[in-house]
Amino acid sequence: MKQKRKPSSLLSAQARGGDIAERGFQYQFNSTITLIPNWLAQDGFTEMILEALGDTEAKFFVPGVGLRHEFVECKNYRLKRSEFWKEIEHFWEIDQQDSDCHQQFILVCQSVADELKPITNALKRVRDPYSFYEAAQQIQEISYTDFVEVVKSQDKSKDIADFLFLKVRFKLDSIDTEYHSRGLFTEEMKRYFPEFSKLPGDLTNVAYSELTELVKSRTNQPIYRHELEEAIWQEVSKKDRPESTIRIHTLYDESINKGPDGCLQFDWTSFSGGSERHFPPPEEWNQKIIGELCGTKDWIVSTNRERRIYLSGHRRLSASIAIGSTFSAVSGFTIGMEIGDGVWWTNNHANEDTPDYHWKQSTDGELTDEIAVGISIVKNTANEEVKQYLQMEHFHGRQLYLYSDMVLESDAQTNRAVQKAKSMIQEFVSKSQGKKIHLFFAGPAPFALFLGHRLNTIGKIQCYEWTSTNSYVPTVLIKT
Repeated sequence: MKQKRKPSSLLSAQARGGDIAERGFQYQFNSTITLIPNWLAQDGFTEMILEALGDTEAKFFVPGVGLRHEFVECKNYRLKRSEFWKEIEHFWEIDQQDSDCHQQFILVCQSVADELKPITNALKRVRDPYSFYEAAQQIQEISYTDFVEVVKSQDKSKDIADFLFLKVRFKLDSIDTEYHSRGLFTEEMKRYFPEFSKLPGDLTNVAYSELTELVKSRTNQPIYRHELEEAIWQEVSKKDRPESTIRIHTLYDESINKGPDGCLQFDWTSFSGGSERHFPPPEEWNQKIIGELCGTKDWIVSTNRERRIYLSGHRRLSASIAIGSTFSAVSGFTIGMEIGDGVWWTNNHANEDTPDYHWKQSTDGELTDEIAVGISIVKNTANEEVKQYLQMEHFHGRQLYLYSDMVLESDAQTNRAVQKAKSMIQEFVSKSQGKKIHLFFAGPAPFALFLGHRLNTIGKIQCYEWTSTNSYVPTVLIKT
């Protein structure tokens, strides 16, 4: 008996496509070209492949998760009911074999049969505004229940309804991609990359031609992000290209904006502490925050991405130190941190016009393997609270306290303040022969980030968060 080949095999009939008509392949190819601008607008996009397991697939990096696939099937005609459900069931079977592999399935087609439009319309109607009603769960629940009933009316199960809602997208081709792909590609590039709008027509045409030639030449072979970017922008001067920056957004509170579309998002809401400042134990900080940051750094390095980070969102000071330390200056990274309406960059160094920064320094304690460092900016009682806490914890090791009443005015001045603080800490560590630092910081987040960014070659650093008067808890452990 002939064994049935699994739908996720690269040698399955679905993967090989059978006898693909030339016109159908052209539609599939053109549809892929119009998807590429959206993929490139997502910072986690890593590579794509045409004509492998699906018509097209793309691969994305997700912080804390790893690499996830997007699976695309293209049909250059109006789908009948039986054909539609055949494609959905194919998606379902692939997902059932490894539900963690694919983050999304996309079905591209000219249109669907009238009897299927209630499903595609209901899906869009419920899913698009769904997150808007996070605080109104009853609206979400009723709406979702209604959507499930629409799917059940087609004799499909709730499991299929869940799958459609969570993982399936439809791209109904109101404009014929087969004949207008150049125009659609140009419009999509302008939508996601304002720099493309400023290019003359001859350069946008070259971008399209070079991209299509690249994709055609690599059927059934991976095409990497940098290859797609180079094909599109190769005739454009570097000053007119978009900046190669990876956007990272840290989510601190679910009610706060989740960051720009396409960014790498780190959900650290469980580490916000809440109004009562109840924090997870340090091993959870290390596993999630340090783990996600190190995984992201490894991905950036392994894919030869530009080591330039744009950081937005909110986070605890310990997390800012951890970000700076992971994407450190010695590793070749540059970080820009959103500050109100502006951005402070770690590579904007102080010069002769930068205002000086002054620290007041004091020391205490006995010579041991472990030392404590308290740094306070403007908050003149913070270091005294650290002393009280260390006494209650029976910590008798050497202690260094740095304090300044100067408000940081710029990224250049912050770099100067960090440089001076680091020199004092290094000298103190050398004299104290300390092998582990307990770090307490009270001040603005940019300083925490910039300090972590340059705290190399010092040793293990255990960070702390303030919880209440004279009380702190350990958080991330940084190994520089």
